[in-house]
Amino acid sequence: MMRVVTTAQMRAIDSAAINNEPAIGYSYMLKAGLGLGEAVKRLLPDADCAEVAIVCGKGNNGGDGYVLGQMLMDKGYQVTCFGLSAGEDLSGEARQAFEEYANKGGNSFVISDPTELGEFTRFGLI
Repeated sequence: MMRVVTTAQMRAIDSAAINNEPAIGYSYMLKAGLGLGEAVKRLLPDADCAEVAIVCGKGNNGGDGYVLGQMLMDKGYQVTCFGLSAGEDLSGEARQAFEEYANKGGNSFVISDPTELGEFTRFGLI
């Protein structure tokens, strides 16, 4: 049997781990980005072979996506981040990650309608 935590439980776990220290929360995002980046390199070893789409949620997991976007751009990948909310609506570490991605010239779009997901067919990895 797989155990799953509720949203409230996950928020409590996240809060306890970070202990209201933004630097710690952002360091977790960097670690997540590094791990995801390694997975992308295994799936797409050639940065020129395909574009990568990253779907970024509204919370810190969305921040993980923007951090990944920065890291992949630094390695020569063509990246587009699709936010489930506008970057300006993010807060804390997620907002910091979005702003750093945007300041590096990262492409981002807000998905406001599920029919927009059909455009994903052009990406080599989502």
